[in-house]
Amino acid sequence: MTFGGIREGPLPRDRLPFMRPVCAHDGYYDIHTSYDRERQVLIFLLTCECCGATVREVRRESYHPVFDRHGHERYAGYSTAPKR
Repeated sequence: MTFGGIREGPLPRDRLPFMRPVCAHDGYYDIHTSYDRERQVLIFLLTCECCGATVREVRRESYHPVFDRHGHERYAGYSTAPKR
């Protein structure tokens, strides 16, 4: 439906693949993280909130996760460990 030459509603699906979104990345940003298991590095990325594109890499930090199944107990105030 058009109104005064302006189209309302979604674009036809056959036109979508040919259209490229244009974003100036001049709005708000989010910080996202990505983990590279092979190199054991956390990567902090600045992304555009409007289109989701990565604008730049903010920082890299070495991270070696270690699993401790009872690590939360001192914060939770209870124990999930079996009683002896």
